[in-house]
Amino acid sequence: MMYRTDALLYYHTDTFEAVSLPYSAPNATNDIRMNIFLPAVNSSLVEFQQNFSQMLPGNWNSIFRLQHGTVGLPRFKIETRIELIDTLQSLGIKSAFDRKSANFSKIRGGEHYPLFISQFLHQSFIDVDEEGTEATAATLIEMQEDWGEGEYIRGFEMIVDRPFFFVIQDNTSGIVLFMGQIVEPI
Repeated sequence: MMYRTDALLYYHTDTFEAVSLPYSAPNATNDIRMNIFLPAVNSSLVEFQQNFSQMLPGNWNSIFRLQHGTVGLPRFKIETRIELIDTLQSLGIKSAFDRKSANFSKIRGGEHYPLFISQFLHQSFIDVDEEGTEATAATLIEMQEDWGEGEYIRGFEMIVDRPFFFVIQDNTSGIVLFMGQIVEPI
């Protein structure tokens, strides 16, 4: 566990408590923060997520108030690699992945080439420890030409000691950079 006692942005209700931890230097032009949302002992992460949008306003910054307190947070590392073709197809995007019906002719100046999306991957990594946070994310879209030469194969004291939800956000722009949950923090 990592601990910090300081004046921090904090919020508390009967169903959850939250703290907003800064990343930016005091004079930085951006305001990047990690917001930790910890469901109450008599609640659960699933219940919190079901009511998340109803419990919090669109601007999370407005709920926090500066208070002196201690936060205990576990070190954690998450690595995720997701193949998105099936997900996108279930949303109705099908022809882009079909070698016979995909039409990406505008990519090649109007000439028709048998291009289709053969791989659509998203990979993210986040590592939180005493030194700070290291986080990266990338999406790979691979296109392949199909000339009919065989089949393609796609391969207050807030101790965060129970499941929690986190959001890393650039509060200046409102853009959410990373979002996730830790189900087994210790």
